[in-house]
Amino acid sequence: MQKAIWWLLLKPSALTLSNVREILIASHIVPWSNCDSNEQRRDGANGILLCAHIDKLFVAHLLTFVKQGAKFVSKLSLNIDYSLLKRLGIEAGYELCCDHLITYIKIALKNI
Repeated sequence: MQKAIWWLLLKPSALTLSNVREILIASHIVPWSNCDSNEQRRDGANGILLCAHIDKLFVAHLLTFVKQGAKFVSKLSLNIDYSLLKRLGIEAGYELCCDHLITYIKIALKNI
């Protein structure tokens, strides 16, 4: 997947729009173990670029995305201290900024 998402390094975070490459991490939207095929595993569109602290929440399923009208927005788990996250600049309701990710976001939501 790393080769398939090289172009992500030219893009900002899908959520915060930060473009500080040193703090950005690419993760699978649909986890490797949940992919139906090797093609899905290697598909660059199954990669999401997030700031490191947001990526950790995403991987731990403490932050996810929900459909709201025609867009997807961030949703925080009930198992986390919202006031702590707010101090880090993380709140629910932030819009996902990359339309090409929508296919895999929908697949991931089915697996939750």
